Amino acid sequence: MSERMRATRQMMRSIDQWVADRENMAMEDHAGMLAQVTEQAAAAYGEGFAPPDAARCQAFLDQLTQFSGDPAQMVIQLSGLFKQAQ
Repeated sequence: MSERMRATRQMMRSIDQWVADRENMAMEDHAGMLAQVTEQAAAAYGEGFAPPDAARCQAFLDQLTQFSGDPAQMVIQLSGLFKQAQ
């Protein structure tokens, strides 16, 4: 399996775990998961990927309470965070 495919699979698993556990996580755990997923995204997307800056990451983390009842919205916003960073 190619490295990018492996990284994509790991990123998807991490996001799935994060979404499933989001209600029981402390804010520092959310920040750690975002950092982990960002690392995996860099490996999955390759050299053209530029990670989002700290301000955008913090803005995403600040919005997490809005996604409590809507995990799909969390994934959509996370995807948007990475798309805008490219």
